[in-house]
Amino acid sequence: MVDIEPEWVHLATNEDGIQMNSYFIDHPDMILGEMKMVSGPFGPAPTCEPYPEQPLEALLAEAVQNLHGEIAAYDREEELEARIIPLRPIPLSATSPIHWWTGKSTTVKTAV
Repeated sequence: MVDIEPEWVHLATNEDGIQMNSYFIDHPDMILGEMKMVSGPFGPAPTCEPYPEQPLEALLAEAVQNLHGEIAAYDREEELEARIIPLRPIPLSATSPIHWWTGKSTTVKTAV
């Protein structure tokens, strides 16, 4: 699991005072329209209005070519094993045919 918080998860404000993901502040060429403040149901809201003269498909194809990143491989099985919570039986009574199997976040009812 990645413990480092990437820079792009934060918000920032552009020169027009519009708050957005900091990635788009640092890479305005990746915004596929014009950022504007419009009237929303709870007051002013930021929106990205498409460029009327440019098709979104062409803008998106160009933007994808500008993405530069890498995917680091990691062992997903190891991560899943670390999340397994052992369950322990709790009988309802000494003669009960039903047990509750319980762990910190999981409870399962089974018939014995």
